[in-house]
Amino acid sequence: MGAQARRKTPSTPLGVNGDRYFDQPTGDRRYTGPMHRVPLLLLVLCACRTITPAAPPPSAVWEAPIVFEAGGRPSALPLVQVIIGGQPALLVLDTGAAETTLQAWFVKSLEKEPTESEGHRVVELALQLGGTTTTAKWRLVETDPAQRELGIAGTLSPHHAVDKGAVAIDFPRKRLFALDGKPNAWLRWLDERSPKGQVEALPRTAPFGGRLHVMTRVGDGREVSTRLASGEERSSYAAGLFDAKLVADGQHVSGLHLRVGQSEFGPLDVLIAPVEEKVEGRLGMDVLRGTVLLVPVHELHPIWFMTPRE
Repeated sequence: MGAQARRKTPSTPLGVNGDRYFDQPTGDRRYTGPMHRVPLLLLVLCACRTITPAAPPPSAVWEAPIVFEAGGRPSALPLVQVIIGGQPALLVLDTGAAETTLQAWFVKSLEKEPTESEGHRVVELALQLGGTTTTAKWRLVETDPAQRELGIAGTLSPHHAVDKGAVAIDFPRKRLFALDGKPNAWLRWLDERSPKGQVEALPRTAPFGGRLHVMTRVGDGREVSTRLASGEERSSYAAGLFDAKLVADGQHVSGLHLRVGQSEFGPLDVLIAPVEEKVEGRLGMDVLRGTVLLVPVHELHPIWFMTPRE
């Protein structure tokens, strides 16, 4: 499971008039984040308790299981079972991917000839996911021999799997949802999903370009732009964020605590990785495995990040 999240009370609460949906502790339930940047519509949650914790969101268009097994072996990465071009396939569910891709070996098995588009090889194929079927252009990538051995055909970028609404990724309960309807219905589901859970409204940060980036804090250091990367087993950060003595081997830092909004994770064994497009960190499955992500398609909306309490 992912790293244990601990709730921290901010030194200067932002709550107003005891409103439970602002950054202010109220009993066991709190919504946090820079709420002045979130539309008021997103802050309205229904008080009625008509949905059981195990129920899907009321506005779910479709849902699909997330699995952590491939080729009869446990997988540290989340996978989804789909049908592509009429053939069953496993895809890595990667929130850090800018697009959905297929490996060359799988396309060859379909006997489909790719075409050139904007400097990339692409192929148009039908995707069946969660009971719905769409047709999309897939970009081809080179075959990963280790993934091919496990029958993994490519990567699914979940927030690109829908063209409106939002996606909800419930890693603890292993479910992927496509959501329609209004944001207050989505948040009502989060409220019912874990009434005592910690919910953060995380503004998206640059660079955009189809990936998911938020700000995180490493230890007592500064906040840095961080990619939500469920396609990576372990979290990683740039070496420049640490004292040279901590990265003597140049590969990892042990015993590190990370903060996402007001949620703290750790201790973690964090990898050292280069800076990419001013992104200095990546949150991998060592953190995300214990979280629920609600990602609206519209980039002006925040990402809702929940650490549930079952």
